[in-house]
Amino acid sequence: MASIPGSHYEIFAPGQTVNFGLTYDANSFAPPVPGEFNLEVIINATGTGNYPTPPGYQGVFIESVPGKTIPPTVTMLHGDYGLIDGDGNNRIFLGDGSESVQGASGDTLAGGTGLNQFLDAHLGNQSVTGGSGGTETIFGGTGDTIRGGSGGNETIGGRPGDTIIGGSGGNESIDGSQGGQSIVGGTGGNETIWGGPGDTIHGGSGGNETLAGVSGETITGGAANTFFDATAGNDSILAGGGNSTMFGGAHDTVQGVSGGSASIGFAGGNETFWDDGATAGRHDSISTFSQAGGDRVSLNSLTDTPAGVAGTAVTDGSGNTTVTLHDGSTITFIGISTINNTFFTTH
Repeated sequence: MASIPGSHYEIFAPGQTVNFGLTYDANSFAPPVPGEFNLEVIINATGTGNYPTPPGYQGVFIESVPGKTIPPTVTMLHGDYGLIDGDGNNRIFLGDGSESVQGASGDTLAGGTGLNQFLDAHLGNQSVTGGSGGTETIFGGTGDTIRGGSGGNETIGGRPGDTIIGGSGGNESIDGSQGGQSIVGGTGGNETIWGGPGDTIHGGSGGNETLAGVSGETITGGAANTFFDATAGNDSILAGGGNSTMFGGAHDTVQGVSGGSASIGFAGGNETFWDDGATAGRHDSISTFSQAGGDRVSLNSLTDTPAGVAGTAVTDGSGNTTVTLHDGSTITFIGISTINNTFFTTH
């Protein structure tokens, strides 16, 4: 590891000694040192630009002239190497290499086009945006704002106080298990979000999403086809616009989808399925519903009554009972052949 002369940036290239070639003129550079990681450091007015890697060099780094940009800006343009910021309140762009960066408080980090990039914001109070190269890892710290990238195969790990917004690439994993985070899923599909105590989770709009967590969360589905794991209980779950599958736990409150259909598995007792009375066209099903265990369907008192809904019950040949609400929406109780008004309450 070595410091760029006159700066607070530490550069490392695993297994190699780092040699710097500083220049204010990208057309003029010192001879490289054989066997070392030679990094051309171009100092210009903006800390950005597009320059080729000089012969014999393994990377290019651009740094803004002190005082020329606010915040100070650097670009890890080319090469496979890492940077540690020893100061903070800087703007750091990654480039096209397999690069890693450890930011400091107040930094803005932006992923690049390279594969296998690592953005480490664990010191907190940073703004992080993923890149487009894919196979990217982002570690958050307290108070970070993190936006996923577009490259896919991305892993984001948050900390309490973080705000995390998923990216547009597929195969994204967001770990909010530390709790106390606000998480919004992305648009790329095949996304998994793991929650923790006190998280607020909103699903994304890409297909095939899994939302799972612990007791005490608020989980809202997005437009994707979504699987909710709320078996820990004491969760508030609102399905989104896609087809949803939910596994609930004791004392969960579940509200069905605004489009598509929801398949809901109750477990543990004292769970409530909430009907808002305002969203037409829903066709939801509930399995392992236990009226004796305290499970209930809560109806909107302005639009439906327990006796009225119970009076619409129709049982099929498989022993499943379907009721119809005022707007034509239906709820099917799987494995229950007889229901009455005590299955319902109102709000």
